[in-house]
Order: sequence, then C-alpha cells, then structure tokens
Amino acid sequence: MSELRRCPIRGHHVILATDRLVTPNLRPPVNGGGDGCVLCVDGPARRWKVLGRRGACVVVPNGRPALKIEAQGGWQRVGPYERREGLGAHEVIVESDEHGRTPWQQTPAELADVLSLARERLIDLRRDPRLKNLSWIKVHRAEAGARVDHPHSQVIALPEPGPLAAREVEAHERYAQENHGRSLSQDLIQHELQDGARLIQTDALFVSLVPFAPWTAFECWIWPRVGGPAFESTDDDDSLALASHLCGLLSRLHTALGDAPLQIVLRTEPSCATFRWRLELRPVIENPRALTLATGCAEQAVPPEEVAAFLRGL
Repeated sequence: MSELRRCPIRGHHVILATDRLVTPNLRPPVNGGGDGCVLCVDGPARRWKVLGRRGACVVVPNGRPALKIEAQGGWQRVGPYERREGLGAHEVIVESDEHGRTPWQQTPAELADVLSLARERLIDLRRDPRLKNLSWIKVHRAEAGARVDHPHSQVIALPEPGPLAAREVEAHERYAQENHGRSLSQDLIQHELQDGARLIQTDALFVSLVPFAPWTAFECWIWPRVGGPAFESTDDDDSLALASHLCGLLSRLHTALGDAPLQIVLRTEPSCATFRWRLELRPVIENPRALTLATGCAEQAVPPEEVAAFLRGL
C-alpha cells in the first residue's frame, strides 16, 4: 500500500510507493516492444480492466499504481509529521497499438481520442468527493519520466491540492478581488494577444505562447481563447480542435529540438471560477541549474521573447 506524507516546513506532499522502485541514478529501462513491453498489444496491460476506449486508445488502471482508490482514512499525526494511506487514482491511457510512436508522429485524430478519454476519466473521478487534485500528463522518453517507450499518458487524482495548485488558485482569487472580479488568466491571454512578443501560434479557438517567466527552456502554454476553469467542461469538438493546435506546436518543437524528451501537463481547477484551464509543454533539454536548486528561482539563458520568435518562424 502506498502512503502520502506532508512536509511540515514546505507544505508539499510526497507519495511513497515502494513497489514502483527504480534503481537510483540509472535511467529506467525503455522497452523495445514485443514481449518486453507491458503496454503492447500482447502485453499484460491489455488484459487489465478497461476503464474507457476511443479508437485505438484504451484506459486501464496502472499496473503499479502510486495511489489507490481503495485507500481509507485521513491524515494522522506522527509527532510533528502527517501521513495517510495513498488515496487517489492512477490510470494509464495506452494511446496506440504501435510501439515507439512519438508525439511528433501522432495525428490530430489520434490525440483527440487521447484528450477525450482523459476528459471522460476526469469527469468520472470528479464524482468521488474525496478526490480534489486531478490532472493528465503525457511524457516522452526516459529523461522526461517515461518508464516505457510506448505512447501513453496518465490520469492522476489526489485527495487535496498540492502547493502549486493552491498558489495558482490563490493568485486568481486575489487578482479577482483586486480587479473587480476580473480573471487573471483572461487578462493574461488578452495582454499576450495585444503584445504579441511571446505568441507562437494562434487560431480561432486556441493561443500558444511562451510564458512571461518560464520555468524551463522552451516551455510553452496552450490556452483556450474562451473557456472555463475545467477542462472537463469541453467536448469532442474541442478535443479535435485542441489536438490540431497541439500537433502544430509539437511540429515546431520537433523542428527546433529534434526528438527531445517532453512533458505535457494539463492544469484544470474547477473550484476557481476565474481560472482558465491550459496545457503546459515542457521539453527536458537541460538539468536543473545550481542557482535553481539553491534558491528555488528558475534561471533562463534565452529570453522567452526570443524563444517565441524562433518558434514562430518555423
């Protein structure tokens, strides 16, 4: 059984899942397909309970989950510390039958199926009142956190928001209080559209940009021009439009960086009315710098305006 622990100093949570141990300081093995891949057509994952299906995509429980929906109980005090059973959900979306298919090769139709399945699973998990922090993440290559070289993504749910989500909600609520109920996300989108310096690509429904203060090199965000706080409120047409926009951005990143390790994360906060859901794309092309590790302050060598101009030109 996994366990959640909360740091009394920084307030962050740690998931202890000992059955998911990977040898320290070594890259996780990347399977080459066939009998060695748990997610391939003949792999064990295809015999697990199916939670959802769209085209060639299928959702199954994670074979070695970091969190389990069956966990019971709340936080317990252990001296100055707090701990609880690893309550949550941990699911895998197997995105293709083709082993080794990369994000750069996936079509809008394929990614639309993935996004629609993610939405369906988030809607279902929201029905459990114990789960408060839900997200979807897609990683490509071991350097970005992938344990298998088979196209997949994950749906994850925890019992309460982490510090990052809490800070974002607090920022939106404070901005609304100070600006007559205005949405911080909406005002940022409007400013970026007017300024244009950090825009990468736009269409009728979505805006891609490099954030004003990026945490990692070549970090990109996709925002809907019009939308609410919850990705779960979108529909299949939105998924296809988002997938088409995402493919365009992925093509630019691939041209710029080649087959770089990549993380794609969904931010969705239905509890905050002024929030706007978004996708974050983070290529993993450098190790954390010493200054970042020492201070918690990100350091970038290239201004985001120059990164955006470079990607716009591809």
